[in-house]
Amino acid sequence: MAQATAKASSKNSVPLSDTTVRGLREGALIVFGAIAIYLLSSLITYHNADPGWSHSETTDHVRNAGGVAGAWFADSFLYLFGYLAYLFPIMVAYVGWLMFKGRDDAAGFDGRIAGLRAIGFVLTLCAGTGLATLHFADVSQLPLNSGGILGDVVGFGLTGVFSFLGGTLLLVALFLTGVTLFTNLSWFRVMDETGRLTLSLLNRVIDQWYRLRDYVEGRRARMEREEVVEVQKKKKQKRKPIKIEPVVETIEYSEREEKERQAPLFEPPADEALPALALLDVAEAKKNALWN
Repeated sequence: MAQATAKASSKNSVPLSDTTVRGLREGALIVFGAIAIYLLSSLITYHNADPGWSHSETTDHVRNAGGVAGAWFADSFLYLFGYLAYLFPIMVAYVGWLMFKGRDDAAGFDGRIAGLRAIGFVLTLCAGTGLATLHFADVSQLPLNSGGILGDVVGFGLTGVFSFLGGTLLLVALFLTGVTLFTNLSWFRVMDETGRLTLSLLNRVIDQWYRLRDYVEGRRARMEREEVVEVQKKKKQKRKPIKIEPVVETIEYSEREEKERQAPLFEPPADEALPALALLDVAEAKKNALWN
């Protein structure tokens, strides 16, 4: 009978469409985001003169941005958890993000994962309040101290058993474990990424340093060359123009050269006139006769 009823109910149940599921998840993200912003603004604008749980103040003017409700929330959570009260807006926003991020998850809600995340949040909150109480200075604007009531209980309780050093180490280990469970964050990956980014930044700084040094040296060399060129230009301007003049040398004859000069061997013709052109014609006639 029970099996038949279950089968009938399964047949009658109609699954929601993808559009409806997507709308619900987006709506959850918007609602949780608005709540997170309201809680965060209430904590940031906390004023010890506003009405709250830790004191009895009656005033008509509320300075908190969240109104009376925001003032009571900020006073209560800061008194209980100190600075770690800021984790609650972060948790609310993170839950909304997880609901929106799982819009394509076919497995649906997993209670074990949700339980692990809740345990991680509690560990983070408790360890964080203890560390804040032990290592953060008290601020007068807070209702109690940096870690609140929970920080006093956890921090002083562990230091009373494990000493200050042992309690601090245990709280740090619990805090890191809680963050890992709550956010699924791998600290080893964080260390690897931090080292990689550090080395990359260092290499970039060294590269920029070499580039700057080369630029400075090149500019210095260029300025030195320009100074040398200017000096040479000034020297050229002061230099007198070069004049090239022909050198006329007078030939002096010695008596020995005059004595050793050779006398002419042949007497020049008396008539220095040129021969007649008719001689060429006779020679040409003889040449033609020879060929014939």
